[in-house]
Amino acid sequence: AVAKARRLLAAARRRLTRGKDRATPAEVAAAPHALLLPAQWCLFSVHLLLPLLGAYLLLHMARHGWQRAGREWREQRALLTSLLFVVGAACDSLDCLAHVLVLPCLLLD
Repeated sequence: AVAKARRLLAAARRRLTRGKDRATPAEVAAAPHALLLPAQWCLFSVHLLLPLLGAYLLLHMARHGWQRAGREWREQRALLTSLLFVVGAACDSLDCLAHVLVLPCLLLD
């Protein structure tokens, strides 16, 4: 069954490339992105989207942390609780910044 499928694919490939010039090695080297399969493009997109979605989640958490720290201070004047929320929000903000800085590194790689 596998051999038959390979023969069918080879025959289809021959029919599709009949009468067409093949790309030279220089053309292939000049356009490596053209060789990527759709599945590889999907994986590359997910590879970029995950840090972007993580940054969005962290930004959301940091924003709510800052709001909660302000609310704790306004309503109860609880210094320790407010300070802990400020520390948590600052850590979330720094983590969000790190996620955003990872994206250019992934694109340049």
